[in-house]
Amino acid sequence: MSSICIEFASQGVTDILVSQSVADLVDATGKRVASRAGGGFGYRHRIGNYGGGRVIGFVTADTMEARESEATGKTLTRAVGG
Repeated sequence: MSSICIEFASQGVTDILVSQSVADLVDATGKRVASRAGGGFGYRHRIGNYGGGRVIGFVTADTMEARESEATGKTLTRAVGG
């Protein structure tokens, strides 16, 4: 099996990926997924160490009930696809 690595050598692409517009899109999407998943799921972001400082978003199960809901009913998984 072969793999492909894409390297963005263009400063323009990097500028787009680290822009406030992209950060806003990542935040809006993460918050929407957390909201669809329901109580106990939360969204947070951070600036990544790669790609020139891109925003990375995480939706996590923050309570035991949310973790159980994901484990038994795939609550978060369905929220991502919905």
